[in-house]
Amino acid sequence: MELVSKMEAQLPIPARSTTALERLMKEQDVRSPQQLQIKHVFYGGDDGGIMCDVTVPDAKEAIVCSITQLHVSRSHPLDQEIRAYYRC
Repeated sequence: MELVSKMEAQLPIPARSTTALERLMKEQDVRSPQQLQIKHVFYGGDDGGIMCDVTVPDAKEAIVCSITQLHVSRSHPLDQEIRAYYRC
């Protein structure tokens, strides 16, 4: 929960999607932009983990995914903490 609070303080956070998320967006007829913006972040419980809203303008529905489906820039102040979260 501490990482969620830190991320909320940094919103929006620029990120790139993983290949799996790009495929999912394509299946929903959403063009995945080169750069996404994490607009909202919340804890989805033990099963969901940290969830991020990266809805793009042309999406018909909200696009919410796990933080593990996103790549935050190595230059972002929370990069190391987010990468550590991936390994948990």
